[in-house]
Amino acid sequence: MSNHHIRGNTATDGASIERIAVSKIKGADCKERHSFTLSRNSVEFIHLLMQEYNYSSLSASLDKLIETVRRARDLENLNAGVSAYYDSLTPAEVREQSDWAELGEDGLSAFESESVQDLPATAVAAR
Repeated sequence: MSNHHIRGNTATDGASIERIAVSKIKGADCKERHSFTLSRNSVEFIHLLMQEYNYSSLSASLDKLIETVRRARDLENLNAGVSAYYDSLTPAEVREQSDWAELGEDGLSAFESESVQDLPATAVAAR
């Protein structure tokens, strides 16, 4: 946890003190102030995002853009890990996984059939 120093006086700068206290509690949501030099096209794009998605500021737009890229990268890494796992299975392990999948499908199908039988006739007709 980072160690924040409180600046300003508590009577006139209560909002700053509150933000610092909240950022210490949330941890990962701490904001840091940075200055960047961006191309005109990048700034225009960030402005466009701000307007299109109704973000409160350019910083919020940039933060959302970075989070979107981070999530896409995390998903790619997850998919690569899953692919690597399944690619490493022996034929016997693939058959076993297939058998488990079939068992799961059969159980889900039976559960869905039972659930439909418990519904009133009007709800079944609407499905």
